[in-house]
This record gives sequence, C-alpha cells and structure tokens, in this order.
Amino acid sequence: KVLHNSLPCLKKGRLFPDPFSGGNPLALVSCLHILHGTLLGLYPGCVKHPIFSLRKEIVVELRRHMTSASAAQHAFLLRIPNLVKLCVLEYVVNVTSLFCPSEMGYYMSLRGPDVYRSLCTNLCDTFRTEVLQDGACDWGRLEQHAGVLVVVV
Repeated sequence: KVLHNSLPCLKKGRLFPDPFSGGNPLALVSCLHILHGTLLGLYPGCVKHPIFSLRKEIVVELRRHMTSASAAQHAFLLRIPNLVKLCVLEYVVNVTSLFCPSEMGYYMSLRGPDVYRSLCTNLCDTFRTEVLQDGACDWGRLEQHAGVLVVVV
C-alpha cells in the first residue's frame, strides 16, 4: 500500500488513507529504515547530506521509534505521510535501478521514467539542502516541506 500511494506513475483507482494498516511490524520497521536512506543521504548520487549534529539526532530518533511498540511506530508514520512518500520515492528510484532489473524495465515502460528519476533525485537533494542543514530535527517541519515537494511529483 505504501508503494502504491507513493509512485505517481502507477494507475490508481484509489488511495489508501492508512497505507500502514494491516499491523505488519516488519513493514513498519522497513518504512523507518527507508526514512534513514533519504534523511541521511545514503543513496549513491546524493549531493547533499545533513550536518553531523542533525544526522546524529535523526539516527537517535529513528532508532527510538524502531525499538518502540508497533502501535507507536504506526502512530509516528501516520503523522509524517508525505515524508514517508518522499523517502519511498527515492528508495524506489535507487533500489530498482541498482538491484531490480526487471522492475526497472517495467518502470521504464511507463510514462516518463527518466524525467521522474531525475526529478525525484533533484527533489530529495533539494529537501536535504533546504531542511536538513540546520541544527533542529523537527518532524512537523520535515513533514511540511516534504508535503510541498511531494505535490510536485
């Protein structure tokens, strides 16, 4: 459901209001791991990375959420749906191009994958440049900026 909500190139009959429903704890932790990749700029080709103090704070916060109960993880992810969507976009672009050749072939058959790929990479670097260069990790602010960028895609 998270992938379905995140990829603009898929035909959508409906959006899922709660893409994390179903209670699968592994899916919740996977989403938290995907947040690591974008927020810390871990993917190849990332131009901008957060400053060290902010990276440390992000890692501590995400680890705290990873070790919390499933209900708390679910509530946290529901508070930041646009941030999750932005992170999943970057995850799909990077992971499919590196490790999933058949899925990449499918995405290439869809409308404008090269434009989408470069747009996604630029949006995520813009996000890291604008939001992750000062010393405060405010999830509300991160969600707000991600919401503005996700609308573009």
